[in-house]
Amino acid sequence: MNDVAFISVMHDPKGSLANSLKEALPVLKRHYSNGYIALSENTDRELKRLLEGAGFVVFFIEKRGAAAARRSILQLVQHTGHAHFHYCDLDRMITWCLSIRRSSKK
Repeated sequence: MNDVAFISVMHDPKGSLANSLKEALPVLKRHYSNGYIALSENTDRELKRLLEGAGFVVFFIEKRGAAAARRSILQLVQHTGHAHFHYCDLDRMITWCLSIRRSSKK
């Protein structure tokens, strides 16, 4: 069994990535059965709804910068029992998923 969990952070108060996330989630779920995402407390709640609907665990954290957010997600997932974690900023992962999705439609 591949025990690599996806972990990520995001700050998107306007929810501008919601539509892209919705399109990217099927690809993300195909590659990661487990995921943990830390959203800033200011992030639009639609992103939380989408991520949880796809089966990911979502945390809200205080907005204190990207480095603090990365440290926070590592602390939040350290006792989940996964052998490995793959970290990638959520906006970057969305871009990757959309690239895969669009190239597979050609």
